[in-house]
Order: sequence, then structure tokens, then C-alpha cells
Amino acid sequence: MRWSSILLSALSVVINASPWVGFNPDTVPNYIWGNARQPADVDDPVVSAVSKTLHNQKRETAEMKLQNIINRLESARDTYFKVSPLFDGARYYLSPPSFFLIRKEADAVCRLIGGYLVEVDSAVEHDFIKAFLSQSPGYKYVLTGATDEALGGNWLNGYSNTPARYIKWGHGEPNGGTDENCLFFWQELGFDINDWACSSHRNTLEYAGGFLCEVPIPGI
Repeated sequence: MRWSSILLSALSVVINASPWVGFNPDTVPNYIWGNARQPADVDDPVVSAVSKTLHNQKRETAEMKLQNIINRLESARDTYFKVSPLFDGARYYLSPPSFFLIRKEADAVCRLIGGYLVEVDSAVEHDFIKAFLSQSPGYKYVLTGATDEALGGNWLNGYSNTPARYIKWGHGEPNGGTDENCLFFWQELGFDINDWACSSHRNTLEYAGGFLCEVPIPGI
């Protein structure tokens, strides 16, 4: 089983929630809440008061269950990924190197941990990420969030759906035409940018790569 399948299975219990950004009870799966969502709607004030008390107790229990899941997922997230220092209110989470890379899976994992595939907005951010990746051996390439799949040569960030604001191409790049529609930090180019295929399956150490999630840190 690939790393992505393992992590997606582990995180799927909150696939519709955003626990890292803020608690939203409306997105919590029903099996966590049970019947704790709403108290009974009755006319008898005594029955209504009892119902509300039971409802609040059930809700507190459901919130404790959810918080326990969140705590476990945060621990798994911080253990599974290599985490960067703080930069401009966010941290970067680098996946372990793998011979398999599918952009849609990488994007899903980033969103499940409260972020998105990295969107580089400036030279300062680019250089910060380069320094971080340079201290992370074993990567031929690292996937970013920009793609021109919709319109060749028009690079858009997948999460924000905005034009890529800063691309520092490596020497001789871009050169992939219509066959290379995603942007990568490329080790042989000093971790400047290369265009390459959005999915990869290479069974050689030479082509082990990963992806980079940008995760905003609340309260920063």
C-alpha cells in the first residue's frame, strides 16, 4: 500500500471537516454526533429542560470525541511530514520521498491536514523553501500547487485558482510542452522550478520525490 493510501485512510474520518482552522460542528460526521445535534422540540417546560440538559451532555461528549480525533491526527501529521520553520504565518509540510506521485492524491492529503499544495508568491518565499528542501536529502523533485492543465502556458494555483505569482524557472525551463503540466522544485536545478508530468511512477531511487503542503497556522 502506498503512503498516500495509508494516510488517506487514517484521515478519512474527518474528510469533510477543517479541524486545523476551526471547529465547525456542522461538518462533523453523524456517527460522532449521534443524536446530540438538537434537543427535542416539546411544549412541556420540564421535559424541554431535561431534553436540553441531555442534549448538552451528549454534545459535550461528541465534542470530546472530535477533539480526541483532532489530537491524534495532529500528532500523526507532525510525525509523518518533515515540518519547516514558521514563515509568514504558515509552515510547510514535506511528504516522505516516494516512487509514486499522483497530484490529486497529494492535493487531497494537503487539504486533510489543513493546507494545500504550496503556492509560491514571492522570491523571498521561493528562497525560504529552497533552503528548507536543500536540508532534506533524498528528493529528486517536490510538487507544488501550480498547473497549466486547463490552458497550456497559463500557470494557475490549484487551491486559490489564481495565477502563479512567482516562478523561478531553472536553466532551460520550461521545456515540457503539453506533456508536462505541473511545477516542481527540482533538485538538479538547485531546487528552482521545472515543469514535469503531474503523476509519476518511477521505481528507481533517482526519481524518488514528494510534495509540499502549505499550512496556515491559526493565530499567527
